[in-house]
Amino acid sequence: MAAALAVALLLSATCAAEPLAAIDPSLNPWFPIAALGRDGGLLVVWEDRRDFGPDIYGQSRDADGAALWGEGGRPLAAWPRRQERATIMSDGDGGLYLAWLDNRRNPRDVYLQRFDAAGRHMWLPEDGMVICAGDYATVNQRIVSDGRGGVYITWTDVRSGVGDVYGQRVTPNG
Repeated sequence: MAAALAVALLLSATCAAEPLAAIDPSLNPWFPIAALGRDGGLLVVWEDRRDFGPDIYGQSRDADGAALWGEGGRPLAAWPRRQERATIMSDGDGGLYLAWLDNRRNPRDVYLQRFDAAGRHMWLPEDGMVICAGDYATVNQRIVSDGRGGVYITWTDVRSGVGDVYGQRVTPNG
């Protein structure tokens, strides 16, 4: 019975329509992640190496698949050195919260920025809010809604010598 169910699931896993490339494959995107956009659209971010990065680029697509942030997307975190390992969360209004690991000052600092539906940063400084900075390794940053328009961000770091989980609440206005 279980084998028959597995076969039925495999047979029904065909695409109902021609798939749409959320990111131009010629950009050689790495580690894409997506969130629900406005009115059935899609928000997607990825690590991009077009300028020797990695940097974080993003694209918003409407429900019909049209690119809203220009062909090739737009740079969301593209500063000197490495910006990588992005996580995102929709802000519920067509924009997104973006957290990433940044190598500008230390090996892996955690940054956060909010972008509106047009892909413009909403907080100063433009290059992101430092959430956690130090000369110890940080990893596994995650974002979840606080239920009031802001977010909770969590991450793991080794400041105590072992991996501990830390967190911070950030309001909608940063």
